[in-house]
Amino acid sequence: MRHDQRRLEVFIDFESRVNEMFKELIHDRWYSKREEVWTPHTDVIEYDDEIDVYIDLPGLDPGNISVQLDKNNLRIYGERHEAWKEGSYQILSERQRGVFARSIVLDEDYRYSIQETKYQNGVFSIHIQKQEIHG
Repeated sequence: MRHDQRRLEVFIDFESRVNEMFKELIHDRWYSKREEVWTPHTDVIEYDDEIDVYIDLPGLDPGNISVQLDKNNLRIYGERHEAWKEGSYQILSERQRGVFARSIVLDEDYRYSIQETKYQNGVFSIHIQKQEIHG
């Protein structure tokens, strides 16, 4: 059990570092230093032969969401645009907007393939099939 706890700690630390590097890549390459890259709330649920990812992205155009799967690294990124029109006055602004990025490192002992992506009720979901790599 102790070994599993240490593996989880290493995984969480690694995921955090990958997320920071990914934010810098997106931020520095496409957007000015003034804009902040935000990270949407995400759930990852693993089953024996599949993984489901749920990302809260309310009010977002699904066409502004990109997904990449490179071996065991899943990257989701996009942008939420301003909601107001020219000539309007902003009274309150709490929702995150601009560029978002999320990187999730999956177990390297499996091969992954995205089976389906879906956007419903403000939640973007990704269904991933996983297959154990033998030998």
